[in-house]
Amino acid sequence: MNNKILKINFSEIHGNLLSIALVASLLVLGIAYIYLINTSVFLVNARGLAEEKRVQTESELAILETNYISAQETIDMSLATAHGFVAAPKDSTFAYRTKPADQETSLSFLR
Repeated sequence: MNNKILKINFSEIHGNLLSIALVASLLVLGIAYIYLINTSVFLVNARGLAEEKRVQTESELAILETNYISAQETIDMSLATAHGFVAAPKDSTFAYRTKPADQETSLSFLR
């Protein structure tokens, strides 16, 4: 009987596949690292620009508030009537209702 044994060295085949897989995963991880660092740098820059824009908007708002307050102080009756406003009657500012006699004191706008 003539038996021949076929020996295949799987370590060479799997060793090459393992090294290819390691190199590929290292390449993917390297690209992911570069992408994440790049993204974080752009986001930090965008945050700085947004902070500058916020400060600028707050200063513009403060200027507008100051102008509004100073303009409010210059309004008088002659300016209001020149723009078509009329004086409000003193009895029409609030609506009142009489308080019933049987009602106890409560927190409301009753006379």
